[in-house]
Amino acid sequence: MSDWGSSDNESSSLFTSEDVELLLTAGQFAAFSSKCMIGELLMYGAYFALSLMAMYTIVSRRAQRLSRKYFLLTALLLTFSIATLLCGFDIASIIVLYDIIFADGPSPVQGRFDTYNAWVGRTKIQPVGYWLGSVGDMGLLYIISDILAAWRAMAIWKCGSRRLLWMVQFFFIFSSFALWIGCATVASLRPMAISPFTGLPEHGAGPVVHKLIITSSIASVMANLIATGMIGYTAHVYRRNTNHAAAIPAVRILAVLTESGLMYAVIQIARLIFMAVPSSSMRFITFASVFQNITQIITAMYTPLLILLTHYGYSMADTTTPVISMSQPRYRTSSTREHRRRSGAMLDTTAEFSFAEESDSSFLSDPYTSKGSDSERFNRSPGGADELGLLRRKEERLDGSTM
Repeated sequence: MSDWGSSDNESSSLFTSEDVELLLTAGQFAAFSSKCMIGELLMYGAYFALSLMAMYTIVSRRAQRLSRKYFLLTALLLTFSIATLLCGFDIASIIVLYDIIFADGPSPVQGRFDTYNAWVGRTKIQPVGYWLGSVGDMGLLYIISDILAAWRAMAIWKCGSRRLLWMVQFFFIFSSFALWIGCATVASLRPMAISPFTGLPEHGAGPVVHKLIITSSIASVMANLIATGMIGYTAHVYRRNTNHAAAIPAVRILAVLTESGLMYAVIQIARLIFMAVPSSSMRFITFASVFQNITQIITAMYTPLLILLTHYGYSMADTTTPVISMSQPRYRTSSTREHRRRSGAMLDTTAEFSFAEESDSSFLSDPYTSKGSDSERFNRSPGGADELGLLRRKEERLDGSTM
C-alpha cells in the first residue's frame, strides 16, 4: 500500500497548479477543435463526391465549347484545392496539438506549449488561413462563387441597364478581392501573439484586419444579392409574360437559381454576424466556429452543384416556349414562332432563355440536349430560311388549288 501511495504522490508532484491549468485549457481547445473538424469532414465527404461527379461530367462531354470546359474545370479544381487545403490544415493542427501537448510525456508542460507555438509560427498556419479565405466571406471560394453568380445573372438579363449592372457587379467583386488581398497581407506581416490565458496562439489579428474582413464580406454579400435579385426579377417577368405549359422548365430553373442564391446569401450574412458579434459564451463560440467550418465547405459546393444542375436536364434551352422579349411589349407569336430584337437579329424560340446571351456563350446553357423545331433546323443550315419559305408557299398553293 505504501508503494502505491508513494507513486501517486510522485506523479502528482510532476505537475504544478499552473501546469494543470494549462493542460485543462489545452484540453478544452482540443475538444473545441475536434467538434469543428468533425462537422467540416462530414460536409467534405459530400463535397468530395459532388466534385468527382462534376469533374466526370466536364471531362466526359466532348460536345461543349473548349473555353467553357476549361473555365468550369479551372473553377472546380480551384475550389476543390482550397477546400481540401482548409480541411488538411485543420486536421494537421489537431493532430500536432494532441501529439505535442498530450503525448509528449517526458517534456515539461511549458516546453510542450513552446514547441507547439513554434510549430504554428514556423508553418504560418494562421496567415495561410487568411490567404485561403477561411475567415468571414472573403477569399477565392467566395470570389469564384460571386463571379459565377454574376455571370449567370448577366447572361439571362434582358431588362436594360446591362452596362450599369455589369459595372456595379464588377465594383463589388473587385472590392471584395482587393480588400481580401489587403487583409491577408496585413495579417501575414503581423507577428504571432500568444494568449496569456491559454498559452496558445491567439486567433484574432487586430482591429485593422477585423475591419477589412467585415468590409470584404459585405462587398461579397452585395454582389451575390444583386445577382440573385436580377435572376429573381427575370423569373417574375418571364412567368408573367408566358402562359405556355412548356415554360415550366424555364421557370423551374430560374426558381432554383434564385433559391440557391438566397440560401447562399443567408449563409454569408449568418457567417458575417457570427464573426462580427463579440461573445464570451463558450457555447456561442463553439456553435459559431462549427458553423463557419461547415458553411465554407457548403460554399465550395456551389460550383459542382451548378455543373450537375446544368448537365442533368435543367437547361432552359430544352424548352420550346414561344418567346416574349422582356425589352419589348407583349405581342402574339407569328406562324414561324420567331421574333426580332431591336438590332434585327433572329431570336430562336429555344435560345431566348438559355443561359447564353449569344449562341451558347454562357456555361449554364445546354444546347446539346435541345433538339429544336423544324424551322430552327432550317434556319441553322445554309439557305435554310429560303427553303422553308419555298415549302410554305408550295403548301399554300396546294391548299388554294384544293379549295
